[in-house]
Amino acid sequence: TNTQTSPSNSELTTTNTTPPTNVVRSTRYYLKIILICVLILCIITSLIVFSIVIAQQSKNQASTTSTITTSLADPTISIVTATMKNSITSTTMTVTTTNKSTCQLKIQSITIERQWHLEYIEGHAIGDFNGDNRLDIAFVDNQNWGINVLVGNGNGTFGTRIISLQNQVEGLKKLSVGDFNNDHKLDLAATDPSNNHIVIFLGNGAGSFEIKQKLQEARFSVPESITIGDFNNDNYSDIAVTFHERNQFNLFVSNRDGTFRKEWPIRTGPNSYPSNLVVADFNCDNHQDIAVVNVYAKNIGIFIGDGNKNFEPQKTSFTGGGEQYPFDLAVGDFNSDNILDIVVSYLNANYINVMFGYGNGSVGDAKMFITGTYTEPNQIIVSDFNNDQYLDIGFGNSGRSLNVLFGFGNGNFELQTVFPTRFQSRSYWIGVGDFNGDGHEDIICANGNDPSYDVFLITCE
Repeated sequence: TNTQTSPSNSELTTTNTTPPTNVVRSTRYYLKIILICVLILCIITSLIVFSIVIAQQSKNQASTTSTITTSLADPTISIVTATMKNSITSTTMTVTTTNKSTCQLKIQSITIERQWHLEYIEGHAIGDFNGDNRLDIAFVDNQNWGINVLVGNGNGTFGTRIISLQNQVEGLKKLSVGDFNNDHKLDLAATDPSNNHIVIFLGNGAGSFEIKQKLQEARFSVPESITIGDFNNDNYSDIAVTFHERNQFNLFVSNRDGTFRKEWPIRTGPNSYPSNLVVADFNCDNHQDIAVVNVYAKNIGIFIGDGNKNFEPQKTSFTGGGEQYPFDLAVGDFNSDNILDIVVSYLNANYINVMFGYGNGSVGDAKMFITGTYTEPNQIIVSDFNNDQYLDIGFGNSGRSLNVLFGFGNGNFELQTVFPTRFQSRSYWIGVGDFNGDGHEDIICANGNDPSYDVFLITCE
């Protein structure tokens, strides 16, 4: 008989069980492998991210040092980033001041040369068109038929050029700024004499514009000057435009959506030939009125508004000036009586007239001031340039300078030449604004035949 002996339980246990120390060692080995792999992956990921960041920084640096043109989603808009050539000169001027003056006037002159050539630049306008709280300049490019914006750098210089609606608008002449749809973004209204249009451009708040409306005028109705006001007290901007050949100006009242409707024409008199106009309250009733320069009639016509789009027949005030015709006007309180006065310039004359307001919509008691030898002021600007709380009068000349009549607050002025320019002929556009954010009004001027701007930063020390 064969006897088979079965293994004992102790023997079975010894044969089939792995020692605990071997299990622990295997677990540690695999953990080490996993940790090493994770570490390698982290290193590779870090290297990839670092390479991307370095490449992006190099790309950004290249874009700030070169000139590029980037097409946006809208094919009618492009941005040109260019390094503007700026020449800066600081000058301390000793100017006439009153006992209320708080500082010495210091003028820093900056010449901004465009790195692009445009031969047919027209109307300019000043405003913050891209929402960065810095003043920019909008202008008409009648060479490429578009609207351009030079973006302000906040220090008196300008950099990026934003081009809108290229090859879509032609023959534009003058610009005026407003917020036509109350979206807190600046819009533009432009005259188009070649097509008898008033063109409305709505801004997008980033420096570009779209055409919202073209207001067609009748044949031979050539728009001349344009300004913005609220003529019906609805807190929406309306438009007034002169048509000198028709001896009238027209009102365009807001539809509150960025479009306008034409109201009835307002006559300025036979053979009056109205040119420039301004909006102000000339009779102290808190309603906006309109004053017009009637060139051939040699008078100022003031139309008193009732706040409901209606205006009284004009009250005319003779401008004098001998054989010379009045051309431009500006408004301010020059004799500190809390009543608005009007200053008038003349064609081909070296003087201006200040006409003092009576508070009833008429002006008179004109006082003449010489603007300098062989000067022909073509545009008038009013501001307190020397910080003495009295309004001064600045103007461009046919010579190479901008002169200022510094006011004493009593209707008297003293002439000084404080802004020498480089232009061979007169400055055809002069603008006022705080271009460096110091709280003082500065001056910018341009000449149609010169590819540059002169900026005068005015500081008080």
